[in-house]
Amino acid sequence: MARLTLSTDEGEREDPDGPAVDAALARLAAESEAYALLSSETGEYLQATRSAGRLSLERQEGSARLSWDGEPAASELASAFSGFLAGSGEWRAHPRWKRSTDEDAAREHRQALLELLGAAPLKVPSAPDGTLLSSTNGEVTALLAFASEAALAEACPGAGMLTVEAARLLALFLAAPQQVLFVEAGADWVSIDKAEAAALAELIQAPPGGGGKNQA
Repeated sequence: MARLTLSTDEGEREDPDGPAVDAALARLAAESEAYALLSSETGEYLQATRSAGRLSLERQEGSARLSWDGEPAASELASAFSGFLAGSGEWRAHPRWKRSTDEDAAREHRQALLELLGAAPLKVPSAPDGTLLSSTNGEVTALLAFASEAALAEACPGAGMLTVEAARLLALFLAAPQQVLFVEAGADWVSIDKAEAAALAELIQAPPGGGGKNQA
């Protein structure tokens, strides 16, 4: 059987056992922001994520990505993780597993990015003339949600910080010459190109309950 890795907010564990998985799921139930990921060396994975108190479940199987329809119950979550851990296949046949289309995946990705952009004050490094500050290659700019203004000033004399809402940041980026925006989310980075930024801006501007093409 392929080797598995259990990843959580607290780190990784190779070849996890049942108690380790149970502990990860218990933490997932207790926290408002957490995740548990079981991944195989073959590339398949099962991931549960709790964000803003809401639980979601997805898996990768070959080239297919499937998402759980709705929020899984604790028993359903435990069954899926224990089944993945044991290498059994019964849990995969549950009718609430829905295959994600490319458009579904794109929509989910945009929604996740919007949640990220709205999760903290957005501090954008700016050049002395007030434009977005480029990296040394001149092609990217960085949004630093948790940046140190003192460190920025020391590295780039005259530079400063603009604190903006997501809509304003996207507008600045779309008008700027840079082609990629890097968003810092804790220890991770997410890249947003011009096309993604335009789609996000459209989604922000869409009226609630509207029928736009990007409506979730």
